[in-house]
Amino acid sequence: MKNVAHESEKSISGAIKVDEKEVGRHLDALVRQSVEETLNALLNAEADAICKAGRYAARSGSTPEPEVTSAGC
Repeated sequence: MKNVAHESEKSISGAIKVDEKEVGRHLDALVRQSVEETLNALLNAEADAICKAGRYAARSGSTPEPEVTSAGC
């Protein structure tokens, strides 16, 4: 009795090729983006805690604008 699955594996062997360099570049970009977003979120949270305010303080007008003070907060 022949193993049909084994024969079909032979027939498609090498049908899929993986460009390891491209996969590596893609993973590098994903990791870089994830780390950047995480660090920015941590820095924003720390700044919010120090300044006791959100990223944009409420001001008169409809569009939020960053508040600038001499102390940086």
